[in-house]
Amino acid sequence: MTRFLLEGALLKMKLTQSVVTTKNGREFVASFTKRLAENKSVDLVILNLEMPAMGGITAARVMRAMEEKCR
Repeated sequence: MTRFLLEGALLKMKLTQSVVTTKNGREFVASFTKRLAENKSVDLVILNLEMPAMGGITAARVMRAMEEKCR
């Protein structure tokens, strides 16, 4: 429920043109990997610390490691 409220608020305030939401940490990492492969930027990431399949801290570490490889 919270992610839908946040998505709506971001779009309503016109802070972004698109919002990508995922259900768990693994899904986030897959989505982030796809965006990197498509050379699409990511401006904001909000992660819960405790998510199914992979926690937010682990997902953030994976994301940062992937960013470093792309530099």
